[in-house]
Amino acid sequence: MEQPILKISKEDIIPTFSKGFCNVGFLFGAGTSFEAGFPLMADLTSNTFLYLDTNDINIIKTILENYNEIENTTYNTTNNLPDVELLLNLIVNFKNTSGYSYKCFKLEQKIKQLVCGFLRDVRNPNLEHHLKFLKFIKGKIGFNSTPFWIFTTNYDLLFELASAQCELPLENGFCGTIQRYFDIDSLKRIYGHFGIQSKKGQIPFEPIKKASLKLCKLHGSLSWYKTEENNIMEIFDNSYIMQEYQNLMIYPQRKKLDETLAHPYEKLFVYANDIIGHDVQHIISCGYSYRDEHINDRLLIPKLQDGSLRIFALFETKSNCIEQLEKYPAFNYLTKDKIHISGKDISMPNNLWKFSEFVKFIIE
Repeated sequence: MEQPILKISKEDIIPTFSKGFCNVGFLFGAGTSFEAGFPLMADLTSNTFLYLDTNDINIIKTILENYNEIENTTYNTTNNLPDVELLLNLIVNFKNTSGYSYKCFKLEQKIKQLVCGFLRDVRNPNLEHHLKFLKFIKGKIGFNSTPFWIFTTNYDLLFELASAQCELPLENGFCGTIQRYFDIDSLKRIYGHFGIQSKKGQIPFEPIKKASLKLCKLHGSLSWYKTEENNIMEIFDNSYIMQEYQNLMIYPQRKKLDETLAHPYEKLFVYANDIIGHDVQHIISCGYSYRDEHINDRLLIPKLQDGSLRIFALFETKSNCIEQLEKYPAFNYLTKDKIHISGKDISMPNNLWKFSEFVKFIIE
């Protein structure tokens, strides 16, 4: 049976599409990286279970016995229960239980190391769709000194790699070369040069008129590390990573609020909050589930409430947390079988929730 014609315009998703993406930002989650070769939560969970020993499994079963009434889940590797996100949350909550503090700590660190390892093991990721997306944005913006924003919860380096290949200037909050240090002010900079001095002695500043990308990684990156001196560094060459350096990522976990209040995330969230609703008044999301309460509560819902933000989300299926967001008329979304726009549901089977199809849709 043929797929019905998609009855939605580019302007429905991106209202300023014809004006060069004015005041538009993007929010990308794990689904955006899947087609490039990175695992989703189900794969991370099944791979993690393969490396857990009998002692680890017994600790998990003990935790579930104590939390079953609350979480209503069981240990089932066939159905990936509990998933890594829920599992880490349960372990952290159970750490204060008498006799389990050290065991839970070791298990938590083991799972985090496994997750990080699975992501690092992805070799030669497919940049096809990221390159098409950035090249299109670069051409669409043209000679405009106003940067466009990408907010992401992904740890991978796909946008960093793709931006270099399409010669698109990128700022991500770090400065330097081999070892880059965290400097939130780098996200605020606009590059340019001084013009010709006027007769009055004034020397005007002239921004470089070309597209640039501001990348805000809300949960950290595979390339971020914390040193013994608590300096935050970005390092791409493993030979410069000291044994005492700690990888700095907010791992999959239901409750991440405490970690986002620590350095450097507190600065990233404060700055993101200043940008969203002002420089970025329209957010288009893809591959993001909206399960992160700290992002919803701190960055999105207040701006939906005051009318300074419009969101169009693309995801395969609707999660429970969407009910809190869809009560705002400015929150629209599309799933594999319908569109929710302006408070109305329209039946429309489609595959636009896939990053590759979304890119194809806006380019053609």
